Order: sequence, then structure tokens, then C-alpha cells
Amino acid sequence: MRSRRRRDKGSHGFSLLELVVAAAIGSMMLGWGLPVYRKLAWQGEVDRYTQILESGLFNLRSNLGVDRSNCCINFHADSKTIEGLGINNFGKPNELIELFDQSTSSNLVFEDDELEDCNGHRLKCLPDDDFTKKYRLVQIENSRESKAVDVATLTSSYILSPPGTSTSGDDLTILIRSNRDKMATTGLRVRCVLLTGNGDLSQGSWNEVDKPNRSACPYDSENPESAFWDSSKCFCSAEQ
Repeated sequence: MRSRRRRDKGSHGFSLLELVVAAAIGSMMLGWGLPVYRKLAWQGEVDRYTQILESGLFNLRSNLGVDRSNCCINFHADSKTIEGLGINNFGKPNELIELFDQSTSSNLVFEDDELEDCNGHRLKCLPDDDFTKKYRLVQIENSRESKAVDVATLTSSYILSPPGTSTSGDDLTILIRSNRDKMATTGLRVRCVLLTGNGDLSQGSWNEVDKPNRSACPYDSENPESAFWDSSKCFCSAEQ
């Protein structure tokens, strides 16, 4: 009996204070870890869409070389249901580069307008409309990643020739960022896809020029006149 009482006296569970302290520590770690995980997930959405866009432009460039076709891209073009986004402004992918209309679950419809670039179409390919229907800037449209990002461009219109180069020699730059709550996405990087006039295609981050650590472009992206949109101030750097 005495030995049993000794064992009972020496074996006891956690005290209330110990449980409260453990719960507080766990809550603190959870409160720190969840925002970090969430930002990593959101950055992953941006990075995956960047890869999707780069792959789409790569396929388009390759198809032009095979088919000996050329394509005109007009980022201002308005469809019957969606207004074109234009330059120096972030918006939904189907306002700028995708051709899928979520409201009708079909392709966007553009009307011919000889006064507009690319005859009023977002993507107009020659020698006939079969090429226009065949080609895409983004092969996987209306994806989960597509719904999680905003896109923008510094280029009003662009023409790709059969070798996959630009007839004007200009560069095409498309920016990709998360469309999550802006306060919660502080610290996320703006990614970019760059197609140069000579046909070189790459992806990277929209960074400030002449910064040794390749820091993110610090200017206001909500202002169309901001240095954020000036390629002499910020550029598409392969360094992430």
C-alpha cells in the first residue's frame, strides 16, 4: 500500500499553467507561420502563371516559324463583352492576354475595325483567320492561377514575324502580380516575361535599375505616369 501511494504521488499530469503556456506558444507560432505560408502560396501562383505565359509565347513563336505566319497583338482592343486593358495598368488576364470569356464560356469576339491596330483584334494572324483561331498568347486559359493574378504591359501593340522576332525591333514586356489583398501581399515580387525584338524570350522579376542587390521596383504601380512603368528605371531581370 505504501509503495502504491508513493507511485501515485510521483505520477501527475500537466498543470493548468503549463497547458496555458504551451497553448500560448503554439498560437504565437501559428500566427507567425500562417502569413508566411500564405505569402509563399500566393507567390507560387504568380510564378506558375508566369511560366504558363512564357510557355504560351514560346509556342506561339515556334508556330509562327513552322507556319510562316505573322501575328499582330493589340492590347487596347475591345471585344464585344470585355474592354481592352491597354498599357501601364494592371487588370485581369482576359482583359489583356487571354481570349476566353468567362461570362459566355466561349472565346472573346472582336469586330473588324480598319482604323485600329490589328484590325481591332487582340490577336490577328495572317495570312487568314484560320491562324487567328489557332494561335493563343496563353495556352491554358481561365486556370486557377489566371484567377489569382493581375497582368499589365508596357507595350501598346506588337507584331511577330515568322522567325518569332518583332518587325519593329521593340521589346514586349508583360508583368504579373498577385491580385490578393494589397496590404496582405506586401513583399511579394512582381514577375515579368520579356520577348525582345530579336526573338529572345525570358522570365524574371521587375527590379529597379542599377541596384546591386536587384531590389524590387519601388515605384507606385497604381499611377500610370509613375516611374514603375519606365523601362529606364525598372527592368525585367533574370535574377529573382
